[in-house]
Amino acid sequence: MRLGIFVLGIIEACLHSSCTLAGESGISDINCATTNNRSVISFFGGYTYIDAGGRASYFGRDGIVYSYRSSKDGRSDGFIGGFLGIEHPISWYNLLVQAGMEYSYFGPVGVQGFNTAAMASGASTLHRYHYSFLAHQFLASAKFLTTTHERFHPYASVGIGAAVNHMGNFRATAVEAGGMNTSPFFLDNNVTQFSYSVGLGVDVDVNQYARFGLGYRFSGLGDAALKGGRMIANNQLVSVPFSLGIHNIHANQLVAQITFAV
Repeated sequence: MRLGIFVLGIIEACLHSSCTLAGESGISDINCATTNNRSVISFFGGYTYIDAGGRASYFGRDGIVYSYRSSKDGRSDGFIGGFLGIEHPISWYNLLVQAGMEYSYFGPVGVQGFNTAAMASGASTLHRYHYSFLAHQFLASAKFLTTTHERFHPYASVGIGAAVNHMGNFRATAVEAGGMNTSPFFLDNNVTQFSYSVGLGVDVDVNQYARFGLGYRFSGLGDAALKGGRMIANNQLVSVPFSLGIHNIHANQLVAQITFAV
């Protein structure tokens, strides 16, 4: 939250500075004193691809090596979100600047693959595993729009903040019928990570108060992990010395957006 307030403060200072510079330079087509900010609310969604799988190996107890290989990287069907902020025109630069806070929901993404438990004796057991991933993203964001042909607004956007990443619903079963399940199970886990986004697109005026837009956005969501790994050994429940995680999660997003400015 402090990060978001800091970013919005910088943007506000830049807007004020642009008005001051315009006045000092004698530009007559700007009147910052009479320029009105507009309140903006946006709703957006679309398709997103999230790579929430991968390959990893971990050392367990008694020399056992656990290898995980996803056979199908996670793909989310979509994401949804909203933005609330203000819009300020800067005529000197032919820009509209939107600044505010936004929220996005990603997922859930299902990941499945194969897990091998290789023992020191050379024996190994093959398992199928599955888990799910989802994320909540909270950003302080800014959007810079220019105008062409009166109603088209090419834009660039940027945001920084935090993502709350969730991994859970872990399951593992032996591939061989009647085979012993030697794979650990894990508990659901939430983790908060630094997050950011950058994007490009075009908004089109529908009327005086509404715009419709299409664009592309790239979001970094940080890391996520399943915690509390345990397994049954010698009829006892024992913990394993590793967590099953994924790193540098990112999302490629195709965005459709409707914006209202009053």
